Amino acid sequence: ASGNVFIPDNSNSSVLEYPHGSTTLLRTLFDPNEYPYTCAVDSPKATLAVVDLQSVNGSRGGGVSIYARERNRRKDYSEPFVYFYYFGAFDASGNLFMDAADQVPSLPFVFVELPKDAGSLQTVTLEQSFAVPGGVAWDGKHVAVGDSKSSTIYRFDITGSTGIEVGSTHLRRGRFVTQYVIDGDTVVGANFHGSSVMFWKYPGGGAPTKKIVGLGEPFGVALSRASR
Repeated sequence: ASGNVFIPDNSNSSVLEYPHGSTTLLRTLFDPNEYPYTCAVDSPKATLAVVDLQSVNGSRGGGVSIYARERNRRKDYSEPFVYFYYFGAFDASGNLFMDAADQVPSLPFVFVELPKDAGSLQTVTLEQSFAVPGGVAWDGKHVAVGDSKSSTIYRFDITGSTGIEVGSTHLRRGRFVTQYVIDGDTVVGANFHGSSVMFWKYPGGGAPTKKIVGLGEPFGVALSRASR
């Protein structure tokens, strides 16, 4: 709610927290024996979800670590048949959605939900196939799920264990768009192979309307609003 930004540091199994508009580290959250990949924030609840790709040594799969307002306490969730966890986002009701995958080639994409106040993850079947799991977001009405390979965002209505596709947004000139942020009628995405961050109309997509260049391989994007 204060606009703090959380950045996973997978080389040190930790998450770095910075105040809005600052380059001075506020605090470090430790995620021991995990490989933190991305994170998501549920601002009204002051809840942070750290999505762990896998364990540090790869001996077991990843999952998600939920940090409540008291950052020194966390709860871990995982599914035994899911190995890699990638991106996640909370919807307006506090449900957490994540895309993931198994180790075997036959299961390159799995979508899971941690319902609000639930004690375990559940699988959601989406009416769409994905080549490479991309960013997950809540656009105010639908759960948005990206395919990084095609730089396309698909929108779903989630009903129970099924996700019904209601539309898609193709990000033209995007070259392997990974994490993105949806802000009203704009989507801002990390153009990983394009060495840039691009802005597109949402949900219209099409050609980019703005570009930030001079980056290496940008992977994550976050929007930090100043507190009022």
